[in-house]
Amino acid sequence: MVCKCYLCHHYEDLEQCENCGDNFLSEEFVDFSDSFQADYSEGRYEVFNNYGYDYHKACASCASEIKQRISDLESEYHYEQMMEEEYYERHQAEKAAQQ
Repeated sequence: MVCKCYLCHHYEDLEQCENCGDNFLSEEFVDFSDSFQADYSEGRYEVFNNYGYDYHKACASCASEIKQRISDLESEYHYEQMMEEEYYERHQAEKAAQQ
């Protein structure tokens, strides 16, 4: 889609936000790839977990929602990991007490 300035008649391409589907100017998009689990070493950027997002730019409102969703997913993952570690430690302690 193309947007035309009413004053100078300059044409500017609009891009569609892949999250909400609304059209925005390209400079209005926010990059949220810093929320992905990634590693930058030896000049290479490797993404380990993109949380299901095949794109890395969205409109400002969607980008903040996506960042919050990723933060919530990371919190859930860490909570589950802590619960598994606690269960494992408790199970090992019970085994040791029985022997």
